[in-house]
Amino acid sequence: MQEEVEKSKMEKRPLDRDKGLFKKKEEKKPLSRNPNRSPLSEVSSVELDNIFFPEEKKGQPPAGSTPRIPRISLEDATPIPLEKEPPQKTHIPSPGQWQKTQEVSFRPPKAPQPQMPPKEGARRVAPKSQPSASAPSPAEITSFFVPADRIDARGNIIPVEPPPEETDNGIGHGMRKKPGPLYTVMLAFGRRIHFTKTINLFSEFLGITKEEAERRIRFGKGILFENVDAATARDLQAQFTNISQGVRIVRENALARIPEPQEVLVWLFSRRHFQVTTNHEKLVLPWDNIQLAVAGGVRLHETGHSHKKVLDLILSEPHIRLRVWDATFNYRASGVPFDSLGEVNFLNLIKVLVRFIKKAHFSPTLKEMIDMNLADPRYFESLDEFENYTRWLYLTFYGEPLRL
Repeated sequence: MQEEVEKSKMEKRPLDRDKGLFKKKEEKKPLSRNPNRSPLSEVSSVELDNIFFPEEKKGQPPAGSTPRIPRISLEDATPIPLEKEPPQKTHIPSPGQWQKTQEVSFRPPKAPQPQMPPKEGARRVAPKSQPSASAPSPAEITSFFVPADRIDARGNIIPVEPPPEETDNGIGHGMRKKPGPLYTVMLAFGRRIHFTKTINLFSEFLGITKEEAERRIRFGKGILFENVDAATARDLQAQFTNISQGVRIVRENALARIPEPQEVLVWLFSRRHFQVTTNHEKLVLPWDNIQLAVAGGVRLHETGHSHKKVLDLILSEPHIRLRVWDATFNYRASGVPFDSLGEVNFLNLIKVLVRFIKKAHFSPTLKEMIDMNLADPRYFESLDEFENYTRWLYLTFYGEPLRL
């Protein structure tokens, strides 16, 4: 009996070889001072997600409570393009699958392989397009429709003939617009005018009556034809030479068109320069730049009988035109001898200007006023006639002639 008791005590007593094992289990493992050296197996996959893709904190958790780790969707980190793949359900890998996922390296997609040329002797078969059952064939569709008078008896479309070229450029029949410079044909200054012969040639060339031709010549005040090409200008020159009528042909360019006039209200004088106050500004200009001075009496209204005295002066550098109206010019402020009746004021202004203008051309109407001491210049039936007369004189002295 005593032997059985001792045997049971020996079974309960630990052996000497097992003492070291118990001591190891009872010893506590010291904490690591470096948290980065903690093994990866102690960190869960959800915690790894939160390290790289943390969620925004809406509020601070209550003190003493363990913060709840939110679930992270992989779609938030790597969105799938909609145009390539349809939306799919998100699969969250398990902790065991996460380590396998970390070992996989993401590689960029392969570049598209260039298409190899076909081998010699190989036939290239193009895919046949399958016609739609609802779409009609091209033979059944007509996209071009014409009026009934353009279809012949067989149902064919009659082609449209091209429109004829313009043969009238505003100066007569038989003249065609051609590329190149244009010219103005006008009466030669200082030459005798064969009025009857000129009317007949004008009438035949334009295909109009002699009465209409006479009105056009009188209205043009020396300008006969405008905007004609070189061949037509030479033809006209030959025809006028046959009737012994002198003409001048000049080229049309930017300087051939006189500028719009600026009305002068006050004129102040100096030895080499003068100052004018226009309806827009004050200008100081040299006397030597005046090229042409033209005077006349203009009927402003067709039904009226009175004519207004006007004086035009064309200058170069700058290329401008000054205009003095007898009714609006301030003679007293300009220092011009003033007549209370106003009959000779315009003549007095011209006499003062002639003293300073030395290099300009004067129109025959202005010379006539000075030579004959006339208070009134020659009359023009409209302002357009006076404009044509001024342009005819300007092109006569400063126009570029046609070289034969």
